[in-house]
Amino acid sequence: MEVIDSNLTPLSAFEALELVRQLKLTQDQAYAELEAAIADPASVQSFTHADRQHINPDNVQSLTLPFINHFESEFLPQSRQSTAAILTLLEHLRSRFGQVGGRVNGLTKAERLQICDLAPTEVVEFHLIIEECDSRFTEEEIEEMLSLVKASLLSNRQLTSSNHTNTAKSDRSHQVNGTERFDDNEDYEVNLGDIDDDDALVAEGREDPAPADQELDEVPD
Repeated sequence: MEVIDSNLTPLSAFEALELVRQLKLTQDQAYAELEAAIADPASVQSFTHADRQHINPDNVQSLTLPFINHFESEFLPQSRQSTAAILTLLEHLRSRFGQVGGRVNGLTKAERLQICDLAPTEVVEFHLIIEECDSRFTEEEIEEMLSLVKASLLSNRQLTSSNHTNTAKSDRSHQVNGTERFDDNEDYEVNLGDIDDDDALVAEGREDPAPADQELDEVPD
């Protein structure tokens, strides 16, 4: 694989979240169309597990869902951000505190992006984001930045809805009148994998605990 343009432009965390949300939406729509075709009794087309995997691969789901869940966490600001609010915040930070008008100690692009991604809600957080913050900005300016960030956050969180669970259904199929159908009511056992040597050592340690005068992490001489 060849990297044509490394670091063409940095993306905010919200922009990355929106891209993954759009990917999930596209896959969900294609998946819904497949489900409708499977449920259609007039359909003569046969559907296989490969059809599901082609439309919505499990490995993609294992990446997109944790990504979305992480950035939509209540502890992160991305679920309370919007495109318009971010653009407004970045422009205000650039025009008011950026390196414009001969202000060499103004906020850099990287610092403005970090403020956007982290959305600090306390003054002390700006000192962790901005290098030499107290010598570059006054307390009043930091308070103004804080007000801009708080104004950019929505009052309600915007979450991605989940209409189906593909992974649990991916292998539940059977033939009906010569056509591949999928059974959502069939139960399957989850394979947790074989016990490896490390698991066996852990189990042995629980059955035969170390002497009271020996630390658990002590290495014998």
